[in-house]
Amino acid sequence: MILGCDISTTELTLCFLAENAIAWERAALRRDRSQGKWTDALGNVQAALSTALSDAPRPAEAYIERGWGANRNADYQLGAIFGATYVALGKAVPGIHVEMMTTHQWKKIVTAKIGMTTKKGVPGLATATKDQANSACRILLMDELFLDAERVQRLSPDELDAFGVAYAATHGS
Repeated sequence: MILGCDISTTELTLCFLAENAIAWERAALRRDRSQGKWTDALGNVQAALSTALSDAPRPAEAYIERGWGANRNADYQLGAIFGATYVALGKAVPGIHVEMMTTHQWKKIVTAKIGMTTKKGVPGLATATKDQANSACRILLMDELFLDAERVQRLSPDELDAFGVAYAATHGS
């Protein structure tokens, strides 16, 4: 089982992907309201992961999307949460193999899988927009995991991103 993880400054979105099974878990991250910023990123992420992993099967590998914030402050927060998630996963699931995956990596793999190419004919679009990448993920969920279209349409962009990370980890190079 592979775990794909999408992080934001407000929540962790986890996608558990096995050969013919898929499940998502979401966990909110707490923020110190008095200061308006993170004071304990590791403790915060550990609490969120503890909640998300409480009833979930234990994955052997985890891939965390390393995205970038819209500005320097947001990028700093995402970097802290990324690092805390990396450490917290190792503590929550002893022996797990954790790796980083960039948005370009998973977007190239999922868009290539559905036949998207660059203008020069190279398979996959590493710079696909979020909508393009999420559309590719929806197609893969329906075509390869046979989820019904209604269920797939209800998935959030963060759930689709987490799936894209997990899918790319199992199908990419």
